[in-house]
Amino acid sequence: MAVRKSVILTAAGLISWVSLAVAATCGGSDPAPTPTPAPDSPTPAATPTAAPSLTAQATATRAAQSASPAVATATTAAPTPTRAPSPTNPPPTATPTKPPATANPTATEAPAAIECPVDSDTCARAREIVTAWRRSDLDRLVALARPISVACPVPRPTGLGGPYPLCDGATVDGELRTGYLWSSGTHGGLRNETAFRGGLRELLALELKLLSIGCRDSGQRICDGDFVLAFGIAKFGTLEVVYDIPVFVDGQDFGLVGALPRTLYSCSETAQPPCERVLGGRATAPDYRSWGGADTPAPSPDWTFFRWTPF
Repeated sequence: MAVRKSVILTAAGLISWVSLAVAATCGGSDPAPTPTPAPDSPTPAATPTAAPSLTAQATATRAAQSASPAVATATTAAPTPTRAPSPTNPPPTATPTKPPATANPTATEAPAAIECPVDSDTCARAREIVTAWRRSDLDRLVALARPISVACPVPRPTGLGGPYPLCDGATVDGELRTGYLWSSGTHGGLRNETAFRGGLRELLALELKLLSIGCRDSGQRICDGDFVLAFGIAKFGTLEVVYDIPVFVDGQDFGLVGALPRTLYSCSETAQPPCERVLGGRATAPDYRSWGGADTPAPSPDWTFFRWTPF
């Protein structure tokens, strides 16, 4: 009986030693339970938790490694979704710009700003007028104006033109009055300062830009006397208009004498007058001096208009 108990104890101890050795080799985290001597009436020992085998660990590792590249590929290959631009909501780079308030005709767009293209004396006079125009300084423009003196004919001649409405109501032939040039686009005449000031106010409200300066070029862009500043382009329905601001020069004295509209035609097709006000080039000299009476000199030879857009 003693021998059998000794054998049982020896077998139990051997089983415990083997369990510890296997657990240490496999790297299990939980040690096997410490064996206790078997009682006289032995009860079944609790089965220790088996550590995962090396084969199972290797199989699980290879499975994880083989799955990882597929996950990475799927992550990097998936493109970042982008929202397609809607026709009603274009991307910022495609946002249309607002067109200018005053439309310019096709092929007559004013060039980039340049320096005054004529002689220094003419430029100095022109800049005074252009600066006041740009600032919408009505009082300064009127101060820079110079009225024309005219003898009113009595009785009034028939037909269009003449010094009217300035001479309306004159009762004595040869009555002297002073006024400023005006034009309806088809015929012109003279008007008083009140009407001239009102006309300038309306033009300044259009915010017209300077397009060119024209004069009789005596050579090397040296103006000989009078010059014209052309402003535009004003659009009235389908009608496009440029405005002449004629300036008389007599020695050191100068002054603007009126504001006259000129209808602009298709410059891209025929380039007929007054397209030179926009594109530059030669044109028949304006005979504005003849509007003051019969004793004024004849129109000068052809003028040249030089493009000039300082603002």
